[in-house]
Amino acid sequence: MAVPSIARLGPRADQTSPPDKPDAALQRFLGQLRTLVDQTGLTDAMGIYPNDAEFRRLGASIAIAFAAARALILQVAHPSIGQGVYDHSDFERDPVGRGIRTFLGVFMIGFGRQREALWAAEKIYSTHRLIKGTIPPARPGQKSRRYSALDPHASLWVWATLVEGIIYGHQELGNRLPAHRIEQMYQESKLFARFFNVRASIIPETWSDFQTYFNNMVDSGLEVTPAGQAVADALVKGGKFPYRQAGWALRAFAVETLPPSVRRQLGWESRRQTRLVYGTIRAAARAYVSAAPESLTVFPVVYAPGLREAADELAAQLDSLGLRRSAFAS
Repeated sequence: MAVPSIARLGPRADQTSPPDKPDAALQRFLGQLRTLVDQTGLTDAMGIYPNDAEFRRLGASIAIAFAAARALILQVAHPSIGQGVYDHSDFERDPVGRGIRTFLGVFMIGFGRQREALWAAEKIYSTHRLIKGTIPPARPGQKSRRYSALDPHASLWVWATLVEGIIYGHQELGNRLPAHRIEQMYQESKLFARFFNVRASIIPETWSDFQTYFNNMVDSGLEVTPAGQAVADALVKGGKFPYRQAGWALRAFAVETLPPSVRRQLGWESRRQTRLVYGTIRAAARAYVSAAPESLTVFPVVYAPGLREAADELAAQLDSLGLRRSAFAS
């Protein structure tokens, strides 16, 4: 499989040179991101994507709500990610809050100013470099394994669940996306991947290649460990108020959207009740999306870059006329 010819973010595991100090590795990571951001040719206010980018257009749809639980649980079905969340988060008290924070970070990178996207990437990297530990044996004869949140393959899987979730959500709402839009969205999403410390060399080249990677992971690359099971169970219970009161809906969304192989690993079953809850909500959402104008089927964050751009242009014009400063002068 061919891969993009963008520089790797770090040395290969088989290289014998001593590892960078954490600050040096972080600064190199941020330096490479700044170069990629500069190459977009966009203003700080516009962010890392133009307004007409498919990644923004498709990623801001309310359709992604139908893939959120699926993405989060697929993430913790990865043994390193599940153990990391179990060891280093307050998932038992606030599992849904963790998920919301994940998607807020996604929105900040995808729709925020360039400096906000870079800040989010720095925050994610700085936090992840502290998350490391051991995955205990889950069965007799199995050895313990080390994990690190900076593992590029774990980061690749997190990104993959988010990107696949965009398309999955649209499919659940009956949106038939032409192949060229999906491919364009996927190619644009590679820049987003770099903000999660995903090495360019391991990103599948095309959407078709990505589907092969994703399906292989679902079929044989995931392993629900006891830690991952605990995190997933906590997520569908909702945790603290007010999410706990919506636990029945969270469980329906999770159970009915997960691939059957992962659902079996979790010991969850599709039941009449979960099918009824999920099917009713999906039918209502499909009816709404088919009747409402597109502007009412997206999260308002999609309009933020354009509004910031217009506000910055207006401020610059006022400054050139001396009006903005004089308006606040005593």
